Amino acid sequence: MQKIIVRVVVVLIVLVVLTASFFSFMYYSEGERVGSLVKFSRKGYVFKTWEGQINTGVSGVDATQPLSTAWSFTVVDRDVIEKLREAEGKKVKLHYVEKYFVYVWQGDTKYFIKSVEVLN
Repeated sequence: MQKIIVRVVVVLIVLVVLTASFFSFMYYSEGERVGSLVKFSRKGYVFKTWEGQINTGVSGVDATQPLSTAWSFTVVDRDVIEKLREAEGKKVKLHYVEKYFVYVWQGDTKYFIKSVEVLN
């Protein structure tokens, strides 16, 4: 009986570790967003992460009234962090992946920036 309990516990632990690994390393989608970088800062109470925001600037219904759309993201790559710190206020193209789930120490958003292009 004790062997069965130990096996069940080991199987459950392995399933939890595999599920957590899947959600940590796999991503749901990937894509690009273009906009003006309006905010980029390191924040957090215990776990400090780099968080940013771009204004995608989608035009309104009659194109005379601009509709501002903010999009938030998280950055973990040091090279990308440096590029974004230099690009504040400029138009950028961000290449991102969207995670299934984000742990509290990974950042505030599900969108993680993999590379950045400064457009102007």
